[in-house]
Amino acid sequence: MTRLEKKFRRIAQKLTYLEFQAGLSDDISLSLDDLFSDGKPAQRSDLFLGKFSRDGIALIIKRFGFDQLLRRRGLGKLEITVDTNDPYRHILRIYHNAQHTPDHLVCEFVTHQDVLRAKDSLKFGYEFGAIKVLNIEWMTLQNPSLEFLPTRPALPGQRFPGLGIGDEVLTLLTIMGRSLGVDGLLNVPQYYHTALMFSKRFHFVNPKMQATVQTITRDLWNRHRLATIAWAIYYECLYDEINQRYFIWEPEEQLVPVTSMLRKYFQSEEYDQGVNAAMKAMKFRLDEVKFQQALKKHGPENLRS
Repeated sequence: MTRLEKKFRRIAQKLTYLEFQAGLSDDISLSLDDLFSDGKPAQRSDLFLGKFSRDGIALIIKRFGFDQLLRRRGLGKLEITVDTNDPYRHILRIYHNAQHTPDHLVCEFVTHQDVLRAKDSLKFGYEFGAIKVLNIEWMTLQNPSLEFLPTRPALPGQRFPGLGIGDEVLTLLTIMGRSLGVDGLLNVPQYYHTALMFSKRFHFVNPKMQATVQTITRDLWNRHRLATIAWAIYYECLYDEINQRYFIWEPEEQLVPVTSMLRKYFQSEEYDQGVNAAMKAMKFRLDEVKFQQALKKHGPENLRS
């Protein structure tokens, strides 16, 4: 358990029923068990993920220090919206400066509870039944008050610079996952850099995909910065010298284990052997000529040599 997770667990354990009542509207009553225990209270369709009211989320943001983290980044007057109109797909948004516009969006979190049938996606003999997951369909963490710099250019899919609080957010989500009674948190990253951010806590279910991300780090990070690698992958400019083909990013499932069942899988000898064997079968280099041609045609300009 990391120092940050220990800190967040202590905060969760100190939250009281009366404090939640003070932060909630009159028609909603949530106890500590409703928010952070391992119990399974009845869920409500008008609450985010069946358990969290808008005021309850605001209290969580304050108690875990996210409001201070955002103020230090010049983001204040936070307002939260929760969309539960689709019972299978909930959306949480946080805006700054009390303006509900795309130019003031700080966080967007799209999620639902799901079942991953790992036996259908795992091809290497490790047996699972159905795995209950909190599926993170989409997560945006951005600072709309900042502009990109030559030293920190935009990454694929980014509209504004990131917030730099990904580890804190993922730690809180892990604690929330326990309260929801899921086996793990699921993410299917559309971009390499997203997978890299999640990789501090998440592991790819497929050891070959885990090996791919680790091999990119091994082969490229001592010569290229993140933005260069991210855009090179986006434009399919990484060449696998062993398999003699260009690498194409194909999104796959990443999981952070909440239950011991999944932790044992990712810590297993079979998983490690799968990762190590796959890493030996890959060797990447950046095709500079193809990459510069792609940048000249599509951008971004500040990555061109």
